[in-house]
Amino acid sequence: MAATLPEKLSIPPHLIPSKNTTTIILVAAAAAAAAAAPVAYLVAVRRSYLKRATICRGKPSALPASLPEEARDVPEDGSGDVVLSHERLVSTPVAVSSLRPDLQVEEEGLDVILTPYVRATMGSWLETYGGKTVRKALEDLSEDDAVRSFSAGHIRASEFEEGDLINGIYRVSHRGESADGGERVEFLMSPPPSLAAEARRSVSTKCIIVAGWEVLEPDSGKEEEEGVNLVFVNETWFWRGRSEKRTLLESSIGRWWHSGLVGWMIGRGIDAVTVPPQDLKTTGAKAEKRTSPTGAALATRRVVPEKEPLKEETETETETETETETETSASEDEE
Repeated sequence: MAATLPEKLSIPPHLIPSKNTTTIILVAAAAAAAAAAPVAYLVAVRRSYLKRATICRGKPSALPASLPEEARDVPEDGSGDVVLSHERLVSTPVAVSSLRPDLQVEEEGLDVILTPYVRATMGSWLETYGGKTVRKALEDLSEDDAVRSFSAGHIRASEFEEGDLINGIYRVSHRGESADGGERVEFLMSPPPSLAAEARRSVSTKCIIVAGWEVLEPDSGKEEEEGVNLVFVNETWFWRGRSEKRTLLESSIGRWWHSGLVGWMIGRGIDAVTVPPQDLKTTGAKAEKRTSPTGAALATRRVVPEKEPLKEETETETETETETETETSASEDEE
């Protein structure tokens, strides 16, 4: 016998959601979506930022020149009274031939790229939430000198010489050659006393930031094809007493967030000193062959384009053609 369905399905009243229950469910679902969206966005953005930079594991080849003595003699096993943490990001290789022509690298050397690169990286921090928060705090504390250094105009005019204050809390502590054949600027975190007192309650202010470029040695047999390549680097160093609060780089979430931010800043710096890939394709620019074994020579001497030899060769070829034509005419006359 076939089963028959009732004309109307009866649902127990206690299982029918009320208007309040429905509202709560919708709000909870919206809140969950709102919480998940920023996380998904941050993951996607961080992944795109780190396409142009790589996190390097292990200790860098050299300590910052301006790192204080108390943070230099830290035992490798971490048993000392001072805890030192660091992070180093290195960009993907950048060909010298892709640098902006107006930088005049051929005439001036590679050292001309450091200042515009650092201007772009430090200027990009103004746009971040952290940058805006620090500026607002400086304004509230009436730190006028620090606020003035926290502007795009100030950064564009800066040559990043020792003693210069940038973004209110970073003071140039060193500028010079890199141990790996390049140039760097070191910034010591130096917030005004009024801000430092507030900041020490939540974060460590013992920090050095390094921004610069280094020469990347070409692979064997590929120098003529690829030319000289550079990498842009960023290092962040924190140190603290063992009894003090942990620094940003000592937590997995802090390191995860910081590496994504720095990767974005490196990308902004590279964009400021290179020709966009689409422009290179449009103009048909090609990577130039370099005769020097490394790019270090470009950073220390002026390289003058060899135009005269080309001119002499052209004149020689013209003279040869003229002599040939003269000989041919003479032969015809004899005949």
